[in-house]
Formats: sequence, structure tokens, C-alpha cells
Amino acid sequence: MPDPVPALDGTSLAAPPSTVRPKYRWWVPLAHVEDEELRAEVAQMAAAGAGGVEVAPFAVPGEGNRDAAFLSTYGWGTALWRHKLQVVLAAAAEHGLSVDQNLGPNYPPTVPSVADVNHPAAAQQLLHAAADVGAGARYDQPVPAPAAAAVPAGAKTILVAVLAVRAVNGTVLPAEGTSRLLERSSLVDLTARVVGGRLTWTAPRGRGTWVILAFHQTADGLAKSGYTATTPNYVVDHLSSTGARALTDFWDEHVLTPQTRRLIGRLPSPGAIFEDSLELGSNQAWTWDFSQRFAALRGYPVTAALPALTGIGAQGTAVPAFDFSDGSGARYRQDYRQTWSDLYIDCYVAHLQRWAAGHGMNYRAQPYGNPIRTGAASRVVGVPEGESINFGSPNPLGAEQDYKVVAGGAHSVGTTRISAECSGIFNGAYRSTVAGRDLNQDITGPAYVNGDAQSGQLDTTYKAYAGGATQLVWHGFAYRDAPAGLATPNSGAGGAWPGYDPWNIRGYLNVSELLGPRLPQWEDHRSVNDHLSRLQLVLKQGTPRFDLAVYYQDLGLAGHAVSPQDQPQHMLGLESATAAAGYTYEYLPPEALGRADGRDGLRLPGGAHYDALVLNDQTTMPVEALEQVVDLARRGLPVFVVGNVPAAVAGTGDRRQDARVRSLLTRLLAQRSARRVGAEADLPRALRAAGLIPAVRLPEPTTALETVRRRTEEADYYFLYNRSRERLDTTVTVTGRGRPHRVDTWGGTLAPLATYRADDRGQSTLSTPLQLAPYDVTVLTLVRGKRTGAGRGERHVLADTRAEQGEARYGQDGALLWRATHAGATEVVLDDGTPHRVSVDQVAPVPAPTSWTLSIESWTPGARSGETSARTLAPITLTPRADGSLPAWNEVPGHPELAAVSGIGRYATSIDLPTTWSPADGAYLDLGSAVDTVRVRVNGHDVAGLNQSDLSRIDLGPHLRAGRNEVVVTVATTLYNAVEVTGGSTYRLPAQRVGLLGPIVLHPYVDVHLD
Repeated sequence: MPDPVPALDGTSLAAPPSTVRPKYRWWVPLAHVEDEELRAEVAQMAAAGAGGVEVAPFAVPGEGNRDAAFLSTYGWGTALWRHKLQVVLAAAAEHGLSVDQNLGPNYPPTVPSVADVNHPAAAQQLLHAAADVGAGARYDQPVPAPAAAAVPAGAKTILVAVLAVRAVNGTVLPAEGTSRLLERSSLVDLTARVVGGRLTWTAPRGRGTWVILAFHQTADGLAKSGYTATTPNYVVDHLSSTGARALTDFWDEHVLTPQTRRLIGRLPSPGAIFEDSLELGSNQAWTWDFSQRFAALRGYPVTAALPALTGIGAQGTAVPAFDFSDGSGARYRQDYRQTWSDLYIDCYVAHLQRWAAGHGMNYRAQPYGNPIRTGAASRVVGVPEGESINFGSPNPLGAEQDYKVVAGGAHSVGTTRISAECSGIFNGAYRSTVAGRDLNQDITGPAYVNGDAQSGQLDTTYKAYAGGATQLVWHGFAYRDAPAGLATPNSGAGGAWPGYDPWNIRGYLNVSELLGPRLPQWEDHRSVNDHLSRLQLVLKQGTPRFDLAVYYQDLGLAGHAVSPQDQPQHMLGLESATAAAGYTYEYLPPEALGRADGRDGLRLPGGAHYDALVLNDQTTMPVEALEQVVDLARRGLPVFVVGNVPAAVAGTGDRRQDARVRSLLTRLLAQRSARRVGAEADLPRALRAAGLIPAVRLPEPTTALETVRRRTEEADYYFLYNRSRERLDTTVTVTGRGRPHRVDTWGGTLAPLATYRADDRGQSTLSTPLQLAPYDVTVLTLVRGKRTGAGRGERHVLADTRAEQGEARYGQDGALLWRATHAGATEVVLDDGTPHRVSVDQVAPVPAPTSWTLSIESWTPGARSGETSARTLAPITLTPRADGSLPAWNEVPGHPELAAVSGIGRYATSIDLPTTWSPADGAYLDLGSAVDTVRVRVNGHDVAGLNQSDLSRIDLGPHLRAGRNEVVVTVATTLYNAVEVTGGSTYRLPAQRVGLLGPIVLHPYVDVHLD
């Protein structure tokens, strides 16, 4: 379905529309919810700046609430569930939100109609059994049967094939962790000899021992309980349209009734049907027509591959029980993995997207976790989605790399909706922070468990944006409360304060975050969501522009709980020389090449543009894809073949195909536009030698800065992200023409830059100072035509006259000013060549606060599990340390009772300024560190546009006056310290240091007119 993107202008920047706003994953305890509370929570999310909700039904905790009698009323898919959904849809329409719906309760998806283990739509698996037969011996017995424990209770088994293969080492069993080797040339198909389940066969005379291998299809048995009255419900087959149709048929009959569809039609956008993680268990997947489809796709019968597929697990990469002695098994297993991916995309995903589009919606999915070519799947899924947990916990290449695979597939078909589930973190419930400050202090143990892979909710989201995502889905918002009683041993689940918690993994892991009014920081989520909405508005503008397209055909990704990558892996990674040199890139699947135009870079029909194509350590390629690369190079597309070169097709193929790949490589390297590069470290030099310069560059190579570029007829937009823990203070050069502006995504304004130098040699580049706090972002735009902003500050300061003691800026009246932070003289040069000497005799001093009064609103359990009582504690006077720092709440001397306190703290102080203070004087407030969100008020006026990722430069100037000034800093903490004392089994991490921590410093300045 099309994605209407609003133009970026003053109106959309000030108040971004719902179509570019973040969504909330909304966990609800099935239909055991109140209509009024549903309406209230929709209103809460709308007030917090949401653009949509995703209804995610989870189990109802409590004794008896997983039984059929209870679920016949409150279960998913019932009449009551449908009513609750309609209540949500009506409320969402009233508040201008879209509504996405989970494909089934919890995940993977199930429906009440698939309640029989032998249902044809239930997921299937392949099992094998073996028996030895001596040379010349007769086998006259039942076909070897799989171990009873491997077959789900009550499941039928269907014989797929019976084969005989000679063992290389006779009856000698292999060492543990290795395969028993077989002679591939000896394989005999005995399936037709099976009569009534019995095989009669005499092994050939001569040497050795023969192995009879019997392959059986049976139900996978993966099921979900506690969601419908027909429980258990079996996970559907993800390799067939039969499984997909079971889902859509139930939806058409029981959920998408005429009334439901009418309500969906009232929404500002129809939303999507969403499928979460493909957590499909550990069995080796199969489907009813796998053999026929394998033969059609791979060009040979699957029986030739089966001995090498014995016991290879869910990913198809485990060490097989048997393998071929000639080394061909790996290529057969690659064919199995490729067929898995093809069937998932062509039969399952394609059906669900067609069905959703038929209802005016999209199918949104996370197409990874099993052997799937994620880029290819992202071309078919209406809204492809990545996630912060599996992409970044941990990922030495950087979470952005996996997002780039998702985004590359989407961009190749013109999709601008690229979703990201953020910011889930194990053991992060009630302790994850917006800006990452002190998120992980005092945590020991595995990084994945403790969430060491992210630096706060904003940073995790910025990584997704840097990888190509344009739509944030918060993980998540929990319904207020649930019945008393516990679904698990966790006192945070069900009937305990601060409310319903659907997450408890094995009794000791929770998953963050449980957003909503239960968190002290919730009041600040409006400004956070407004900021992210503006970033998403920028990222959806125009067409994606990249320096490089990196070819990527892998059936896996980097990170956690994803299918393994092919080896050698083909991602560049954030520590690569290419990334450090500033080249932007994403990963394109082979399907994207077929309709590409290579005459002026690589242009895709959907609009995405790349200056060159890279094959990085790509040892295998399909013949068709390599033919397309040769054709593009012939048309002039620069192609760089890095490291190992293609020498064969990925699967078995045949010798002629392998030879064809080698021949095509020779033809490719014969093209004038193609270059062979020995190693990735040499790629930046080769690119520069070919005249390919990064669109964004810094004076020195660095892996700290990531950039995303979007281009329209009127503007170039540059999203700049500092992914390092160090502040960036440098000069950035960007490509394009036009007047440079900064998009203030916290304040919602577009401000022209007062310091820059446009290239005067016809290279269409522009340089300007860049200062970025750790894990922070900014957006620069080059605006052309009528929107240049000319008339407000026509003159500007040249970038290379930048001085450490000040900066150029424009005043409210458009006058060009020099903001001096120190007394002294500064030489600046204007763009017309006019030199200016700025002399400042004195910058009015601003005294540091000598004391703060802290008033704490302590949040504690209320009358019911989902209610919180807020009690104001007696004020406390705090004296800053010599460096201006303040103690955390649990460190305040003489107040041990604050160790378990969470809530909202208001820090008040006064600042006396001299009578000579004038409107030209001002000061920046540097708060150092605070946990978590911050608001600042000066003399009764809120400081607008405060950047939660950078508390070092809060401009108090417009609100300060001569005499006494009252300053109040409000800090909303995490809820963890108050929740942790309840003793829940998943709250096992140390207490957090919360509050205003500092050091707190005031930096005065004075504005001097330059023009």
C-alpha cells in the first residue's frame, strides 16, 4: 500500500502529522479489559505524541485464567475480543491514531481453528532414522522409524523417502560432533520399494556397510496455550500458503467483520497486521510439498540432498548426522536453506501481504530469525521491521548493519516505511533511560542479558535511523492492570504494583520498557516523540542517496537470535575503513539489480540512488545476478570487487554454472568501470582514485559519525549521528547546493546557519562547524530555490574563521551576531570577503549556584495494582561539591530513606546577576548528567526545545534578567529503585543513581552585532 509522505515545511515541522509519529506496542491481557480504560489509554498515548498503536494481546495472569471456560469468553478471537478491538478502533479514530493488530495472540501467530496437532496448516518438521545393512545382506523389516520422543503426542508421520548409501568407514561411528561420511555416488532411492511401511531390499555385494536412511514428515508440535478456548493452538506452517490461509481465513470470518472494517476505514491510515519474531523452535522445518518445490527451484530431486540434511536443525547449519565424503554436503545444505527462504517469501509472506492489501492494509513483519534472505523478504513485506534486541545485543558489526539489509530491500521497491522495534532490553524494566545516562552502571554478567548493547532509548532509536528505519514502534506500553494472582513467580506480573507486566522469561528476565503513566518520565515523552517525529519526517523525504550499494545475498544477519551469515561474511561493519572514510552504504539483494539503471550510478525504479556497487568477499553468486552486474558495469556503473571473488554458485548447481560464474567474473573485470581491490582496507583509496568522494566527510577518518542522506528537488537532508561516547567537535563537508539550515528537531524550527563556506570550484560542497554530544544527532539541510531563507541573515561568516571563544548566529531580527564566551578580540571574515575584528571587553560573570533545594515527589503503590500514590517529601538542602556535582538520591547524606525512592525531583536555586546585565547578555546551563529526563524553568518560563541527549548547552539567555533569577530543574527518575524493593524475581540488578548529578556549570556569553 502507498505511503503518503507529508512535505517538510513550517507546519509539518512544528506539528508533525500522525503518519510520521512513533507507535506504541500495546500489551493487553486479552479481552479481560475495561472499555473505559482502553479509551483512556488510547488518549494517553495520543497525548504523549503517538501516531498509532499496535494491539498486542498477551495472556491473562491469575488462577484459572488459562482454562477453556475462562478463554471462551475472554480469549483472543471471541466476540468479546472483537468488541474490545472495535472500542480501540473507535477511540483511535477520535484521536487521529492508526491501529496495527498482531496477527495472533503473542507470537509466533496461532489461531483457534488450528487446534489439532495433525491440522494441515500446522507447522511441519523433517525427521530421519537409520539402519545399517552389510554388503550383500537382505533388509526385510519396517522402515526405520524416528525416535518416539521426537514425534509430538498424537502426531502422524508420513514417509518422505527411503535411501540407501554406502558408509565410507563401514560400521565405525564418528567422533562426537562430527558426521558419519557416505559415498554420494552410491546413493539409491528405495522409496518405491516400501510396501505397507515395510522395506525389502538386498544390499549390493562387495565392500563396506550400507546405511538405510528413512525420512519422515510429522507435525512440529510447537504450540501456544492460554490464549483461546481451543488451547493449545499450533503454530502455523511458515513455508506454505496453507499456513498463511489458516490465519487469514480466521481473520476474515471472526475479526474483520463489516463493523470492524468500517471502523478501520475511519482511521487516518488503515494500519497493518503485524507478525512479531519468528521464534519457530529448534526443529528442522518441512512442508507438504517441499520435495516438489525443491525440485522446481533447485533443478534436482531433494532425495539427492537428504543424506546431508540429517539433523541440521532449525537454521540448517547444525552438524549433520550424515554427510557426503566428497565435501558436497555444504552446498546441499545451502540449497535447503535457500528453499526455506524461497517458500517463506513466495508462499507465506506474499499471501499475507496480498490479503492485507485487499483490506486496504499492510502486512508488517520481522523477516529474519531463520534461514531467510531478509533483503528479498523486505521487498515483499508491506512494512518490513527490524529490532534493537536481536540486531544489537551484541553485534560487533553494529546494529545498523542489519537495518541496512532490511532498508536496502525496501528501498529497492520504493518503500519508505521501514519499521524498528525499540527499545527492548532484557532486565531493563523500569530502569531503562531515555538518554542512556547511568543505564548500565554496576552491572555484571553477559551483555545481552544486561542490555549493555544500547546507550538509552534515544541512542537505540538513532542506530535504527542510521540503518535506514523511518518508523519507530516503542516496545512498549502495558495495560494498566490485570487480575490478582500471578502467571509466573514474578511479583511484577499480574496483580502487583505498578501494574500489568506481560514479561517474565524463565522467572528471572524481564523485558523493557513498560511505558505509560506508571513511569515518572512519561510526562516528557511528548517532547521526545515530537523530536522523533521530526526525525522520521526528515528520513521519509525524497529519495535515499548513498555512496555505495553493497551486494548481499546471505540467508542470515549479524547479531543475536538471527540465522548465521554466510562465510566469509559480506557486511562492511562500522569499524571498516570504508565506514571510517565516511562512505554511506546499504545492502542490496540480487533481485534489486534486474531493473536497475547503471548509466549514472545505480538508480532503482523506486528512486534510491547509489554511486557505485561493491562485491565484498563475495565468493558465490547466482549466474543471473552476476550477468546483471556485468551489464551494469558495461553501462558505466563503477563496480568494486573486494577481497575474495565469485567462483561458483551458492548451492550445488553444476560444473557448467560454476564455470559460467568464473567466465562472467573475467568479463566483469575487463570492463573499464570495474576494479579489483585486494582487501576492504584498500577500498577507500580505490574509490577516491575512481573519483568517488563521500557525500559527507570530516577532516580525519572516524567511525564515530554516521550519516543518512535524503534528496528532494528543493533540498538535501543530512541526518548526522555521533555513535561514540566522545563529543564530536569538527568541521563537516556535505555535498549539494543551497542555503544550509539546521533542522531543530527538539524545537520544531528550521534555522539558517551563520557559519559555513560554499565550495567555489564547482564541486557543489559546503563546509560548516559540527558539534555533537555523545550519542546525539542533528539534521542539516541544503535548501534551494524560494525556500533558501534569504532575507533573514543574507551575510554569513566563513567556516574557516571559526574561533574557540565564540560562534556566529542570527538574532531574532535576522541580524548577524557573534556570540562571545570570553573577553578578547576575534578576527572573522564574512562571505563577501569583509573582515571583522570583534572586541569584547568583558563577558558578564554568572555565579555558580551555592545551594539547591530538592523537593521530591515519591511514587509508591496506590490502592490497586495499577495505581500509584505520589507523596511530596520534606525539602532537602543540597550543597554542590567543588566541581558543581550533586549526590544521587541514594547517596544524600543523612537520608538513607531515599535509597528506595523514585519519582520526580525539583531542584530550585537562585542566581544573582549584576545590574549591568543587558538583553545582549546570556548564559548556557550545563547540567552534566541527570537520570532521567529533565525540564528547566527560569523565572517562571519553560526553556523550550531542551535536548535530552545533550544537557551541556541549555540556553537560558532569553529568560535571564538583572537581579535575582529563580531556576528550577525538574528531573523525572526511573521507577526501578521503588519497584526493586517489592522483591520481584526479575528485579535483580543494583539500585540506580538517580536525580540531578551534574557537575552543574554556567557559561556566560554576550552577543555582538557583526552587520
